[in-house]
Formats: sequence, C-alpha cells, structure tokens
Amino acid sequence: MVELETTGYAGAGYTLALWMKIEMECSQPVAIVSTESRVGLIYQSGTLRFRFGTWRVVAEGVVVGRWHHVTVTWSKSSELSLYIDAISAGRYDACSYKLICCGF
Repeated sequence: MVELETTGYAGAGYTLALWMKIEMECSQPVAIVSTESRVGLIYQSGTLRFRFGTWRVVAEGVVVGRWHHVTVTWSKSSELSLYIDAISAGRYDACSYKLICCGF
C-alpha cells in the first residue's frame, strides 16, 4: 500500500499512475493507495474504486494475476477519470455530479 501526504496537494488538478497486480481474489476491500480520509484506491472482487473527497469512480474487470497500468486524473474544474491499461474505465463529471461508467 502507498500512503499519500494530503497537505498542500492537488491545486487545480493531478495525475496518479501506477502498475498493480492482484495475486489472489479478495472478497474484503484492499487499500492500494490511501490517505487518512480524502483519497483512496481500493480493490475488491475484480473492482477498483477510487475516491477523492466526495468524488468517486468505479471500474470493473480487473484480472487477478495480470499486471494492470492504472491512471487517475483529476481536474478541479471538470472531472475525475480512471484509466486501466490506457483505456477509459470510468469517470465522475463535476458539472453534472454523476458517475459515468465506461468499462474497459
């Protein structure tokens, strides 16, 4: 697990990118990236969930035993987006305040 410092970050936006491989199926949530409360990347039963404050994005289809490149982008004025293996997996639109699932 990676722990992020939450003071003085993000400004108008940020990008977080990492490689991850889940070795075995997990029925309980597993924190991959976290802070004390505002930011988190969680894996559970083939699903990745990323949260930033009240913003949320969810992607299904993470394959156990396979390396995945995960990227999250956030812009204060627009949206939170999650990409898995360079394919848009989901986004949260700040203008409409709704989760838009894309799949990957």
